[in-house]
Amino acid sequence: MLNTRIIGYFSMSAALFFFAGGALYIYFHFYHGWTERVVYAENIGNLKLENPIKVGGLAVGVVQSIAREGTEAKLTISLREEVALRTDYSLLNMDIGLMGDRALILNPGDTGSLLASNEPLRARFIPGIAEGIRNADTLKIVILNLKELIQRYSSDDPRDPTLFINKFKSVLRVLEQSTRSLEAMVTGNEAKISRVILETASLSTELKKNVDRARPQVEAGISKTRELSAQSLILLDKIMPMVDELARLVDETADQKNIIGRVVEDRETYNKIMTTIKTIRRLLQTAEEEGIGLDVDIF
Repeated sequence: MLNTRIIGYFSMSAALFFFAGGALYIYFHFYHGWTERVVYAENIGNLKLENPIKVGGLAVGVVQSIAREGTEAKLTISLREEVALRTDYSLLNMDIGLMGDRALILNPGDTGSLLASNEPLRARFIPGIAEGIRNADTLKIVILNLKELIQRYSSDDPRDPTLFINKFKSVLRVLEQSTRSLEAMVTGNEAKISRVILETASLSTELKKNVDRARPQVEAGISKTRELSAQSLILLDKIMPMVDELARLVDETADQKNIIGRVVEDRETYNKIMTTIKTIRRLLQTAEEEGIGLDVDIF
């Protein structure tokens, strides 16, 4: 009888210790060492519950709740207590993957005074892949239009040295302007990957307008210049592969195989784009410098 009681007491004690240990684990893991913060934002995009808050690539918190207060989003986040926020902090809502997944990227600050624990934070939304890729395929249409126009010329017999008349200037200038704008956009926004996508969509819309505007002039030029000079064909033979390469890169962008938001991290793709752009511009410069050889003032 005594042994049975001892075994019973021992079992009850073990169960008590087990449940107490579990409670302590839950407390320290989920409650102790964490603090809640309120975050306001004008736009949260694709941000979801349980999305992480990261400092230097390490997760230091999660999004606990998402609500709306007036015209703004109100978030509640759990943050590790050891993350000391200062008044010069920054909190960015950014893409962290090619599928549009998001996280709050936190820079706690290092020069400002400490931020009160009850003071709300503000998050800045950085547009990403999901916001820009739906318009990226417009650039593909522009490049295909340019290819079609050049192919219409290069299909004729190369004997007339008057190909590069004023009507054809518009095509060359559209190509020059587009590559110059694209080069400036890519090189000037290496640190702003998400913004590049939106700027590409805006650029492609403007380029399509330019091409559509130039098409009637080019069609009129075709009716007047039925033959190409040998020098013209040589130049076009050099330009066409560059336009093909540019169109291929744009096709990959539209299919999300070469998301332009990755262009800075993917140095190989970045170098291909820049090489293509600079080669086209160099050929256009050659056309300008050798205009006398074509018996026409190209520019």
